[in-house]
Amino acid sequence: THKTKEYFKSLPVELNFFAQDKKILLFHAAPHKNNLYWYEDRPERFFMEMARKTDASILIYGHTHKPYRKDLVNRIFINAGSVGKPKDGDPRTCVALLEVTSDRVKTEFLRIEYDIEKTASAIMEQGLPPYFAEKLRQGR
Repeated sequence: THKTKEYFKSLPVELNFFAQDKKILLFHAAPHKNNLYWYEDRPERFFMEMARKTDASILIYGHTHKPYRKDLVNRIFINAGSVGKPKDGDPRTCVALLEVTSDRVKTEFLRIEYDIEKTASAIMEQGLPPYFAEKLRQGR
């Protein structure tokens, strides 16, 4: 709906906060561009280029819907996965859980079951392409 679109437009592009003196930056795709696909197999120089765009030590993002963690030169890069449309072959919800202490950052990717068929049916009922429902069932 128009109201929903306006709400999404009003949300901040990024969130910054600190945990144990580590600056954490949350954003959708990249620190400077909201639609850049940032996969784990990108070259190390790409990760370092993204790191230079911020002073955060932990960068958390999504967009590709494929969870991973990569540690490079005192930076931690985390793709949190996807709550509603995973694309890594596992249709369950994926949530990244971080435990930040003074000497380490532990990352766990939690997979949570939900009623995928109910969601796929809702997609169809809204008149969206059947392709969307099928991809959801496949986790693709």
